[in-house]
Amino acid sequence: MLDFSQVQLQKQTQILSQKQIQALHILQESSDDLINRIHKEAEKNPALKIKRDFENIRETSKISSSAQEASDKYLDALESAIDYRESLQEHLISQFNLTKHSDDLQILGEKIIYSLNKNGFLEMDPSQYLSKGQTKKDLEKIIQEIQQLDPVGTCTLNTYESIFVQAKYNNDATPLTLFLLDGRFETFLNPPDPQQIAAKVKKALRDEYLYFGKIKSNETYGFINPTPQEAENSLNYIRTLDPFPGANFSSQQTQFISADVLVEKISKNDLIQNEDKLPQGPDDEGYVVCDSCSFRFTLTKNSTCQIELNQDYVKNSKDTKNIRAAKNLIEAYNYRISTLQKATYLILKKQIEFFNKGAGHLEPFTQRMLAQNLEVHEATVSRLATGKYLEYNGKLYEFKKFFSNKVSNTSKDKIILEIKKIIQEAVDSKKQLSDQKISEILLERGIKISRRTVSKYRNIENISNSYKR
Repeated sequence: MLDFSQVQLQKQTQILSQKQIQALHILQESSDDLINRIHKEAEKNPALKIKRDFENIRETSKISSSAQEASDKYLDALESAIDYRESLQEHLISQFNLTKHSDDLQILGEKIIYSLNKNGFLEMDPSQYLSKGQTKKDLEKIIQEIQQLDPVGTCTLNTYESIFVQAKYNNDATPLTLFLLDGRFETFLNPPDPQQIAAKVKKALRDEYLYFGKIKSNETYGFINPTPQEAENSLNYIRTLDPFPGANFSSQQTQFISADVLVEKISKNDLIQNEDKLPQGPDDEGYVVCDSCSFRFTLTKNSTCQIELNQDYVKNSKDTKNIRAAKNLIEAYNYRISTLQKATYLILKKQIEFFNKGAGHLEPFTQRMLAQNLEVHEATVSRLATGKYLEYNGKLYEFKKFFSNKVSNTSKDKIILEIKKIIQEAVDSKKQLSDQKISEILLERGIKISRRTVSKYRNIENISNSYKR
C-alpha cells in the first residue's frame, strides 16, 4: 500500500546572477574571443571606452626592426602561397551529394562530416545531431555511408576503428586480418610476432569452440587460418593501411596561438626587489623569488587592454542600462586579469623546479589545489586553464600542462622522465626491457605503477615498445 505523506526538505542552492555568469564566460574565453567580445561591446555601447587596445597578436617578443621586416616578408610569402587542396569536408561532401537522401538525412550527414577533426575522426557523440523523428538506425546508415567514401575509414572514433573499416570495405583483407583488427589490435598484435599471433588466435578459436560448440568467428569473418605465414601476411597488409585517413587534405581551421603570460628567468642584477610580488594591474610585473633562481611574469599586450567608462557619456546621459552593462563588463574583465595573475603566481611558486630545470620536474599539483589557494570553485580553475598559454624560453605551454596528478606519491611528469632514463640506460647497454620489467625497476626506485600505466606513458611520449627499440 502506498503511503502518501508530506515531507519537508531543506536544501541550499546558489543561483548565479547574470553578472556572475558574464564574469565566468569572460574568464573562460581565449584571447581572440575576448578581443572580439570587447570590440563588439565598445561598438554598440557608448558608455564603454577602450583606452588602450590589444596589440598585434603576433608581436609577442622584442626583436630588431630589420629582423621584424625580414620576418614580415617571410610571413607574406608564406601567406601568399595558397593551398589549393580540397579540405577533407569538401571532398566528402562532394561525394555525399552524389547520393540522393531525404532532407533530414542530408542535413544529418553534413553535420557529421563538418564535425570531423583534421584526421577524419569523430570528436563528439554524433547522436546529438539526430533531429526529432530520426533513429539510431538512421545514424548508423549515414555513418556507414560516410565511412565508405574516399578516403575510406573516416567518420570513426580512432585509428584502430579506422584501419578495421578500411580493411572491411576494401574487400581484399583475409578473414584472419579482419579478426585481428576487430577490437583485438592491442591484445593480439603486441608484440607483432607472427608465431605469437598465430598461437593467440588458435587459443581464441579453441576457446570459442569449447564455449559455444562452434567457432563463431568463422561465421563472422570467413574461415580463419591461424598459421604463422598467414599472420605475417596480415601484418604486411595492416602496414599498408592509413592510420590517419584525413591528414592528407587541406586544413582550413588553422589558428594562431599566442601567449597570455610571459615568464622570464632573471639574474640577481636585474631583480628589482628581493621578495615575491603580485601584480597590481594588467600592465604590472610580478615576481617569484627563491634562493637558486628568480622569475618575472607579465601579461602580454596582446591578451590585455585598458577599458573604462566613457565619462563624457556618463555625465551627459541618463542611459542607466548601457552604463550598468559597461560597469559589469569592466568588473568581469578585471576579475579575469586578477585571477590569471594570481594563478600564474601560484603555478610559478609550485612548479619553480620545472621552470628552473625543465621537463621531469613538475610537482603533483591539481586544479583542486589551485582552486583552494585562489579560494574559488574548481570549475572556475578549469575555465581559467582552458585555451590559456604561458610563454617561457621561447616555448608555449598550455596552463593545463602545469597540473599533474599524484601517482605513487610522484607526479606523472617525474614518472615519465624516470621511464625515459630507464629505457635510455637499456638502449645504451643494448638490452630490451618489457613494460613489465620497467614497472619492476620503477618499484625498486620507489615508484609503484602497473605495466599498463608504463605502456600508457610510453605511448604518450611516442616511445616504441621493446621489440622496435
